[in-house]
Amino acid sequence: ILQRVSFFCAIFWICSFIDINLSQWILVNRTYIFKYQEVFHMRKRGYAMIMTAAMVLALGMPMMKGEAVTVPEMNMNVSEKIMPRYEEINKLTALFDISGKTANLKLVVGAPASKKVSLKMILQRKDGDSWTKVQTWSKAGTGSQTLAKSMVVTTGRKYRMKYTVTVGSETITDKTAAKTA
Repeated sequence: ILQRVSFFCAIFWICSFIDINLSQWILVNRTYIFKYQEVFHMRKRGYAMIMTAAMVLALGMPMMKGEAVTVPEMNMNVSEKIMPRYEEINKLTALFDISGKTANLKLVVGAPASKKVSLKMILQRKDGDSWTKVQTWSKAGTGSQTLAKSMVVTTGRKYRMKYTVTVGSETITDKTAAKTA
């Protein structure tokens, strides 16, 4: 929508210069004022029709799409999402990776030093169509906190990390992408 508005503003701005320059030309050459007055009004109507056609055509233009930005691959799956702005949670990073038979889970939370922080990580395994809790870890404290754990898992099975972070009165619950051991 912003592109269309700026497009129309640019067209009106350009036409205003054409109109002003033509008006100044007529005022400078007063001897030709009657002769060119008709031409001026016809051109003004022509500009109005061109502007109307441009606006109608621009309404049918598709909106431009942006490109997705991706985080470069690291040795662990980083789940740093674009999240709404919170008053108390400064940063939240969830890391989940499976290396061989070991699942590595890490949760990093940035918070003001005076705020109470509570972290909870749950390692889940996919059983059929549902997810089963394998192990739960928790930590509480004040200010920025980190919770990191490792656990041996069964090869050939899918796992993910579910987590809940509470800082003051704000709570975020989410899960990472599933990985196969």
